[in-house]
Order: sequence, then C-alpha cells, then structure tokens
Amino acid sequence: MMGMKFEGREEKHRITVMAIFLAGACFLTYYCYVVLGTGRVFTHFFYIPIILASLWWKRKGLGVAVFLAALLIFSSIFFRAEVVAANDYLRAIMFIVIAFVVATLSEQIAKAEESLRESEEKYRNLYESSKDGIAFSDMQGNLLDANQAFLDMLGYTIEEYKKLTYQQLTPKKWHKMEADILKNHTMARGYSDEYKKEYIKKDGTVFPATIRIWLIKDKQGKPIGMWAIIRDIAERKQVEEKIKQYQQILEVSERASWHFSHRILSIREEEKKILSTILHDEVGTLAVALSSSLNAIEEEIKDNNLKAALRTIVKSKTVLRKAIQRLKKTAADLRPPDLDIVGLPVALREYLSNVTKQLDLKINFSMEIDEKKVPNNVAIVLYRIVQEALNNVVKHANARNMKVRLYSLGNKIELIIRDDGKGFDTGIISGGTTIHMGIRGMREMAESVDGRFHIKSAPGKGTDIHVTLPVIEEHKLWV
Repeated sequence: MMGMKFEGREEKHRITVMAIFLAGACFLTYYCYVVLGTGRVFTHFFYIPIILASLWWKRKGLGVAVFLAALLIFSSIFFRAEVVAANDYLRAIMFIVIAFVVATLSEQIAKAEESLRESEEKYRNLYESSKDGIAFSDMQGNLLDANQAFLDMLGYTIEEYKKLTYQQLTPKKWHKMEADILKNHTMARGYSDEYKKEYIKKDGTVFPATIRIWLIKDKQGKPIGMWAIIRDIAERKQVEEKIKQYQQILEVSERASWHFSHRILSIREEEKKILSTILHDEVGTLAVALSSSLNAIEEEIKDNNLKAALRTIVKSKTVLRKAIQRLKKTAADLRPPDLDIVGLPVALREYLSNVTKQLDLKINFSMEIDEKKVPNNVAIVLYRIVQEALNNVVKHANARNMKVRLYSLGNKIELIIRDDGKGFDTGIISGGTTIHMGIRGMREMAESVDGRFHIKSAPGKGTDIHVTLPVIEEHKLWV
C-alpha cells in the first residue's frame, strides 16, 4: 500500500515537472517570436522534456515530442510572415525521432532491469528458502553473507556472523585438512568435492556437516572469494550410529545363535552317545542273558527237566522286568512325560518321589502356581531345569537335603532350588566339567524362553538356583 502511494506521488511529481517544462517551451517560443522578433526559436531546451518524457513514460511519452514539434511548426506559421523554413520541419522530425529512439531504448533497459530483478528475486528466494546452508567469504576467510538456514545452524544473527572468520567457526582439528583441500582442490579446480567436518555453534557445541566449496573469480579470472553449501548431518549421524549399533547387536545375535545351535548339536550328540551306551549295556546284556536262558531251557526240556526249565523261565522274567524298568527310566530322563496330560505338578512330584526312594536325599517340594496358565514349552523348561539341578546334586554335591519351590509372581514363574551340599566356586563356571556344562545348559534353557537364570554357591555353603520365566507369550523351544 505504501509503495502504491509512493508511486502515485512520484507520478504527480513527474507530471508537474513536465507541465513546467512545456509551459517554459511555450513561453520561450512566444518570447523569441514576439518579444525579441528573431524569427527563430532556441529549440535546444525542447530536448529536455522530450528525453525526460521518453524515459519516464516510454512510448507514451512521444506525445510530448509531437506537442513540441507542433508548437514549433504552428508558431512558425503564425508569427513569421515568410513561409515556414525547412529547418523547422527538420527539427520537428528530429524531436519525434529522438523521442522514439529514447523511448525504445528506455523500454529495452526497463525490460532488462525487470528480468534482472525477477532473476535476482528468484535466486534470492532460492537462497533464503534453501534448507541447506549457503555461505560467502573472501579469500582471507572473512565472512560476507549467509542464508537463514546456515545462521539457524550456528545460532548467530547476520550481524554477529559478519564479524567472524571462517576459521572461528571450525574446530582446530579440521584446520589443516581444510587448508589442504583449499590448496589442492578448490584453488586447483575451482571447486572441492563434498567432505565432512564440524562447525562450532554460538553456544560452543559442535555439529557434523558436509560441505562443498566453489571459487568466485573476477573478469580477469582472479579468485576474489568463495561460496559454500553446508548440510547439517547430525540426524544422519545419529541414524548411522543406530544402524551401526543394530549391526553389532545382529552380529552378537548371530554369534549367539551359532553357539546355541552348536550347543544343541553337542547335546544331541551327547544324548546319542548316552543312548548308544544304554542300548549296548542294557539291551546287549539282556539279549545275552536271555539267549543263555533260552539255551538252558531248551536243554532242560530235552532232558525232561521241566522244573528246572520253569525256574529258568522265572529268573529270565525277573531279568527282563528289571531291564524294562531301567529302559523306562532312561526314556523318562531323555524325554519328560507328556505335561499336557499329567500336568507339571504331577510330573515333578512323581519324578522327585522316585529319586528320594532310590537315594539318601530328603527333598522338600512346594508348588503355588496355576498350571493352566503355564505354556507347555515353559513347563518343559522348568521340568528340565529341576531334572538337571537334581542330577548335579546327586553326582557332585553330596547333599542330604534339597528344597524345590515353584510359585507365581505376577506374569512370571519363579523357581528356587537349594541344597546343603559341598558347593563350588561360581567364578569358574566357564570350565568344561560336567557340573559346569550342566549349569550352562540350565542357563541356556531359561534364556531360550526369555527367562533369567542366577546361581549362587561357594565351597562348603551349598548352592542356590533362582530361575524366572515369563508365562504371557508362547515361545518356541527345541526339545
């Protein structure tokens, strides 16, 4: 609105000035013809309003030239007795020609200026709206200008920014590198490749950025300054760091998965060896015994010694029954009972009861859980851990008392196993002994269902095992 008012005042001023010049031209014509009686008008004064009108109003200003040309011709006719001189016609034509030339040149200049303004405005908008920072400096590193994006990155106003040097915005550790880039790349080629560096903010903190620099040269090709495009990559660096962390986690997970798979294969091979030994010792012995008994029975029957044959058959049945019991026990050790059918409480009580009948070991078992809320895979892990812990107690602890407690705590199941055995040093669990392998196996089983395993022991102080397993989500477990 203020611009329109200013243009209106300027136009009124031009009209007023032009009116004064035209009035002056009329007076000068009257003065020369009537007062002085010279019969000739000094038309050099006429060129001033003609040129001004053409500059101000372009071709619309030709009316002033036509008016002054007409003034010259008609005044010559009215105030001079003789015929109008050819020189007056020539001057009148010159008025119009000069006005036309000036108007045409003025229009071309105005169009060029308008195009320049539009181009400048376009690049200024691009300069200011760019999300990347744009900065200008002289060859000494004095800062000349920057767009708002770069000022926002640094936290300075444009006035504060122009008082600084390029070196003041850069940590010292980058100075030598940038000097090398300026010498070997920017000065040699006129530009640099994109490179990474850091900038110092107004508050003293630094942020990472990428930058690319171009030289500014004068008409003689002499470098007079530099301009640069700067991009804040703090967020990108954070993303890169997160990706790096995820890659490290993935590598650790892959290694853990490999070790876990290797452990599973080792366990399977170990179970195969145990099964092979059992089959060889139990089944092989049974087969030899039965074969021998059958041969004896055959001989006794041939000799009509039926009583002896009957006694041999009874002994063979006893041997066979014991072998079947041992095979059932071995099968139960290798594979837990179907917990979906008998349930975890029944399976554990039966297992612990069988152990106490065979060994001089007192077991206190308590269970405070709703077995319906325990997923089958979690129940299997609990059964296996109790089984392995008891196996360690029997083989290594020489304990007389053992306590097994199973209870719910929110959405988790807690398993506590204590014994009063001889204990051991938990600092050497990484060893390769049977007890250490058993502890690693219990930990791996707990972690396979996102559980936690903790063991506390010391020589002469027994052993405490604490296991926490989730019961909300189903998990997959290879058993």
